[in-house]
Amino acid sequence: MASLNQKTGILGTRLAKHLLRRTSYNYSSNRIQQIAAMDADTAVDLLSQFKVYQNRPMDPLDTDPGHFDFTTIYKSNTNVNGVGDGQRKKHQVISWWVHEALNDDTITSKMVYLLYTLYPVPPVLTSFDMYEYIRLLHFHSLDNIKDLAYRMSLDTQMNKFLNNFENTKEAPNENYARELLELFTIGKGKPQGPGDYSNYTEVDVVEAARVLTGFNIADRLSEIDPVTGLYRVGVSGGRHDLGDKQFSSAFNNTVITGATSYTDILRELQDLIDMIFDQDETAKYFCRKLYRFFVSDKLTQEIENDIIAPLASDLYSNGYNILPVLKKILKSQHFYDEDDSSNTDEIIGGKMKSPLELITDGLTFLSIPIPDITPSTFPTQDHEDWFLKFARGSFLNYMESTGHYVFNPPSVAGDPAYYQEPGYSKLWFNETTYVARYNLSTDIILEGKRVNGSIGSGGLYPDMIAILTNTSIISDPFDTRTIVDDIVDYLFPEEIDTTRKDYFEHFLTANGTINWASYWQNHINGQTGAQGTADVIVLFQEFLKNIIQSPEYQTF
Repeated sequence: MASLNQKTGILGTRLAKHLLRRTSYNYSSNRIQQIAAMDADTAVDLLSQFKVYQNRPMDPLDTDPGHFDFTTIYKSNTNVNGVGDGQRKKHQVISWWVHEALNDDTITSKMVYLLYTLYPVPPVLTSFDMYEYIRLLHFHSLDNIKDLAYRMSLDTQMNKFLNNFENTKEAPNENYARELLELFTIGKGKPQGPGDYSNYTEVDVVEAARVLTGFNIADRLSEIDPVTGLYRVGVSGGRHDLGDKQFSSAFNNTVITGATSYTDILRELQDLIDMIFDQDETAKYFCRKLYRFFVSDKLTQEIENDIIAPLASDLYSNGYNILPVLKKILKSQHFYDEDDSSNTDEIIGGKMKSPLELITDGLTFLSIPIPDITPSTFPTQDHEDWFLKFARGSFLNYMESTGHYVFNPPSVAGDPAYYQEPGYSKLWFNETTYVARYNLSTDIILEGKRVNGSIGSGGLYPDMIAILTNTSIISDPFDTRTIVDDIVDYLFPEEIDTTRKDYFEHFLTANGTINWASYWQNHINGQTGAQGTADVIVLFQEFLKNIIQSPEYQTF
């Protein structure tokens, strides 16, 4: 049976790789070695610390001369080099988060992205509102999922995206109320009849929409949440339905008393959230999301009984605090596939990497320098150039060519890879995206190209010689089999056989026609051209290209 019993003993390299890949966008040989010497309890506790994000490249409210004003509307008509002003700022915010994730040595950024898949919202307002939305996810990343549901209901981007700012007592709009129940908290469950699901009914959608009347985005820069310090929607008492709200038997016929004041409208919202989160199915719904994101796409009845149900019970009993439940699953025998007779058949290497994970694994493992965008070290006047050429012209547009729009979901349900049965993560790899997926890896990680194929200002600059001389990655750069062993041991989730290693090794020897060791010695002796540094770079780059494009590298 699947077991949440805690794994004991030192993790070792194989399991350290598994834990780090699933919990971080910062994947390096040094971190693998550090975690490999720990047991699961110590390693997970280390990774479960909260990472404080920095205001990079600058606080979006900074309107000093020469700085971007993030309060400009997302789809501005102002164009520079054919790119809208608001569009550039959207890319800035996303790039700020990616930069933070690449430098995050905790689970925080992975949890931010999990919460984004739970509450997927595109940048429909200003870049500042988008920034506040991501900061809200970050605030609750290791905190309380119930409190997040309350605050997400007051988030400006969410209210704009699902038209809740238009929801009034005279003209009810059920969009957000429906998705709050169907996608964000409890889920439909099995259909029971017309307008009736096992977890809620159409009556509940109507009544929830009445609770959610009266919010507006016009006052969003004047309303601040007293706990998070983040901006939120305003409340219009005259637009709010003041009557009592009667819910169905799915919620034990709960009645939410109508508000009598401004603060009482927020009390109504809290009562609605309390009612939804008082259901066992709400806890199970989130635990399934947690399981599929961190553990496996496969959710059998055994997993429901032995993993989801006890995790949901824990989540409910601790008031929906995320961290204890997260730690329990990451420390379990099940997470490391050690609760059955075969430890290589289900979990490790069982998920397909998202394009984001594909590129961050390569960038951080190969120690490819990411331009520093801290204002003190990056001149303000160069910010626009950096984001246009690197963030937009390279990283983000390549991501979008694979169908992965980071923090810009294709629908209210988010990216299909996070919710659509039966494929789930395998949906990242299909006939329309596989070429772009390979290009994402090789063009950016290995060649520093931009989307137009050029290599120039703003791109990444991988240093093949620096990788070869990095002793934490390659223990002996003279020996081709050692190079192969070291690279595949770190970059692949599982061991590969000798025939497969022979295949990769032949790229370093040009099918056995050259002596790699002599070329490397020539490089050390200062020979920069043929049979020296130049050929070493070409051979090693081709070797890495085939590693990164291999089926083994696509999974984690």
